[in-house]
Amino acid sequence: MVRSRHIATGLAAGALALSSLGLAASASTTQAAKSGAATASTAGAVPVNPNSNVGQTTTIQNPGVVSWVHFGDLHITTGDQQNYADFKSIIANTNLYLKNGVNFAVLPGDNANDDAESEYQLIKAATNNLQVPLYAVPGDHDHKVDIGLYEKYMEPKLYQSFNAGGYHFAFLDVMSGISSDEQSWLQSDLATASASGRKSVLFMHSYGYAYQLQSLIQKYNVLMLDTGHTHTNQMANDGHTIFAATRSTGQISEGPVGFSITNIDNGVISWKFKPLGSWPFVMITSPSDKGLMTSGSQVVHGVETVRAKIWDDKGVASATYHVDNGQSYALTRIGSTQMWNATFDSTKLSSGTHTITVNVRGAGGNTSQDTINVLVNQSGSTPLASRSFGPLNNSLGVYTEKGLLGTASGGGAGGKGGAGGPGGRGHGPCATTSTSGSTTPTPTRTPSASRSSSGTTSTRPAGPCGGPGGKGGPGGKHGRGGPGGPGGPGGPGGPGGPGGTITGISGNRVTVRESNGSTEQVLVGSGTQVTKMVSGSTSDLKAGETITMRGGAPSASGASTSGGSVTASQIYIQSSSRS
Repeated sequence: MVRSRHIATGLAAGALALSSLGLAASASTTQAAKSGAATASTAGAVPVNPNSNVGQTTTIQNPGVVSWVHFGDLHITTGDQQNYADFKSIIANTNLYLKNGVNFAVLPGDNANDDAESEYQLIKAATNNLQVPLYAVPGDHDHKVDIGLYEKYMEPKLYQSFNAGGYHFAFLDVMSGISSDEQSWLQSDLATASASGRKSVLFMHSYGYAYQLQSLIQKYNVLMLDTGHTHTNQMANDGHTIFAATRSTGQISEGPVGFSITNIDNGVISWKFKPLGSWPFVMITSPSDKGLMTSGSQVVHGVETVRAKIWDDKGVASATYHVDNGQSYALTRIGSTQMWNATFDSTKLSSGTHTITVNVRGAGGNTSQDTINVLVNQSGSTPLASRSFGPLNNSLGVYTEKGLLGTASGGGAGGKGGAGGPGGRGHGPCATTSTSGSTTPTPTRTPSASRSSSGTTSTRPAGPCGGPGGKGGPGGKHGRGGPGGPGGPGGPGGPGGPGGTITGISGNRVTVRESNGSTEQVLVGSGTQVTKMVSGSTSDLKAGETITMRGGAPSASGASTSGGSVTASQIYIQSSSRS
């Protein structure tokens, strides 16, 4: 049986919308894969890298603060790709600068892009070098074929939890659907944590699944959901729970390579994205940023303490803070920890929003800065605005100081897409099927694939079917680009013609050898859609697949091998082995 599907190559960013938060369960995964007590644990949580002798969590001497580093969706394919090199660089940075300054590390799912054993083996080889306890959750890509490989190389328990620094941390498998067993386990797990006075943080691949767990999240006052999936940095706050997503390491959609760090300082959450590069790195951990307040009592009032955490391998030469554009004052290190603090009298400030900035100079001469917005109210409390549950309509929006670039922030939904382009060239027939009076072009089975004596696969693609719908319209008037609108109707069929074979992929460059022997390099742009006809278990775009290119315009650079460079092209991929 052949199926047709759309995949986003490289740069598909999720927005704060249910449709982009991964609510569709993997059809290839059964509930039986995660049923029963054998897949869950409330004690003795197992890190991905137990052979590194890192322990369950790192004990760090930072009074009242728990910290973790989040690596972002890996989408590992082969060892020669940039995202694998970046992952190893992130691990090296963690070992050098963070290993005694974070309690644990997190992988949020979509670890192995094609759910292939070779991909998990690469991940395992890298994580064995990590000197911080690492925990993971599965994503939709980890469920592509069989969750067994994830369990073998990543986590043998699909959901588990542990306590650290007075808080409770639970790791969930949501991308195959939340089973009744898992939900029952989570109910008991959160109840136990709450009874012991611990607030909880949940880790899952997509925070769209928060809505299926709403009653538990609200009943047990879950502090935060930490996730991946969106490929962009996003944060939301519904007034009770923080929802965070860290941009991906593979299939990058925005900004430079890096990772996020989260701290909980006596109930106050701080979050910031750290690009690879210069150190030191500083984060203000208290008081609460106005955008991350989950209680009216977190307003600034009276004599307050500014607390900051600083990471560097060479030490800190100086650390100061100032309020608004006022005078700078020194921060003092707390013992031998990475925490620094100072007191200030907030009664001299007017009610309302003010900024606090911390500046650090490392012993090596490099500098770092962090700024937060705080709400001052001398009554000691203020009512928070009433908000609906969950991440939708509660986005923090653009906050560049924290790495929130607004790539996928709110805005109205896009308009309906334009009509699809002309169909790809091909000899095979294209059937049409009628449903409720509408006619939809559908590629028919084309048994014309053959293999030459050289072993090269050549395939005559299916014939004159319409192209996919056009891209959705731009975002609403006040947004930064909303989700795309529905696709337009298919275009007219194209004339017959030969296909080609992918010979290599480097980043977003796809090299194609055409049937006449010439080669062409396709530059796959941001948001490009790929239509792919594959057998049910065939993986995504890769070398050896046969394709034809539909449409596209020459790039400004004109980079080429022999056939030129095409941007925003649509690629039709047809498997050479079909049943």
